[in-house]
This record gives sequence, structure tokens and C-alpha cells, in this order.
Amino acid sequence: MAKSSVTNECDVCQKTIAAYPEHFDGHKVTDAGIVRCVLYEMFTLALAVQTLRHGQWEAPFHYALFDEADSEYKKGLFSPEEVAKTAALIKVRILYDFLYASHSDDDFQATAVIAVGNKRTPSDFSGYGITPAAFKNQATIKQLEDGLILTRRSINKFVAHLVEERMLKPHCIPRPIFSRGKETTIKVARLILEDAEAFVRAVTNPPNDLKLDNWGRGYWKAYQEAIARIDAA
Repeated sequence: MAKSSVTNECDVCQKTIAAYPEHFDGHKVTDAGIVRCVLYEMFTLALAVQTLRHGQWEAPFHYALFDEADSEYKKGLFSPEEVAKTAALIKVRILYDFLYASHSDDDFQATAVIAVGNKRTPSDFSGYGITPAAFKNQATIKQLEDGLILTRRSINKFVAHLVEERMLKPHCIPRPIFSRGKETTIKVARLILEDAEAFVRAVTNPPNDLKLDNWGRGYWKAYQEAIARIDAA
């Protein structure tokens, strides 16, 4: 029996898997399935961090850049490292929203949140005894945000969405660019992954003993191996 408040309902048409099983190609939403999705995000974020920290770039990509002064195209440079950083930042935001109960439209949260207006309350793991106090790095990440180093808004405005701030570049929103962006991305990613690990251990260890499915166990093992490679180098 799931301890979280899963509904197994389509958020678009409100059909339930119990009443309209033919409408769905997947399985029922379960707590183990939610944790498996979290583990996938953890694993892919760890791979992105490993690539950022220890990746061996053969050479930057060249692209055509128009030089208005000379009215001609010239070669520009783009580091493949930017692709890994972008991937890491997207994964950071996904786990940030899950762990820290921020204003997100996602269906799943680690801790209970209060519904706003007609917004459906996400499934949470309060039934497992998970509270915000379980995540020791949230305060440190908040300090980074207050210091305008890297924020959730940074990722939304400069990475995840096509918005005016990409061109306006207001000083009140830090841009995750260049070397400082790389190192800050790695730092924030490691802090969030530590809290994500705490979540997984809390729900899978006694007294909760949630059993992961085969994919969940595979992602958990692969994640731990990726972290070990990051720390060993």
C-alpha cells in the first residue's frame, strides 16, 4: 500500500487508470515508481557532474559567427562542456523542486505542500516521515541564492525557458555562465545530490523499507558508481 497520496489520474482529462485502463499505456503510479524516477534524475545529474569535472574535451566546436564590423562570417568557438552544464542545470531544477517543495507544477514532492487555489496537491512522502528537516543542505543552497550565485530563477530564465531576460540580462538574476557557472553548477549539484541520497535512504531503509523495482535498483547502483568515480579522480 502506497504511503504517498498518488491518484493514478490523468492531469489533462482526469480519467483514472482504474476506470479507463485502456487510456493508459503505463503502469499504476507507485511510491517505488516515483523513487525510481528520482533515482534516474540523480543518476543522470551525477553523470553530468562527472563529465563537467573530469570530461576530456577533444576540441571545441566551431560555428559561423557573423562579424558586423567586417560584414563577414568568421569562426566562433563553443565548448562541448556547455552541453553537460545545461543538462546538469535542468536536472538540478528537477531535484530542487522535488526535494524543497518549491512552487512547482510537478505532481511529486518529497515533503507535504499546501495547495494554492485550484492547484492539485502533489503526491508527497510525509507518510514516510519525510519532512524538510531531512534535507541538511537546503540552508546552504538558500545562502547561495541569497548571495546571487545561482538560483532556481537563473535556470528558469537563462536555461529552461525562452524569455526576455535571456536578452535583457538583468543584474538581479545571476547568469550560469563561464567558469564560475561551471564550478557553481557542480557545487550546487553535489549539495542537492546529498539531500536526494538522504531521501532515498530514508524511504528504503528501516522502518520504511520501500522495495525498489529492478530499474530503481539499477539506477541506484549506477548513481553510486558515478559518485565514486567523481570522488576518486
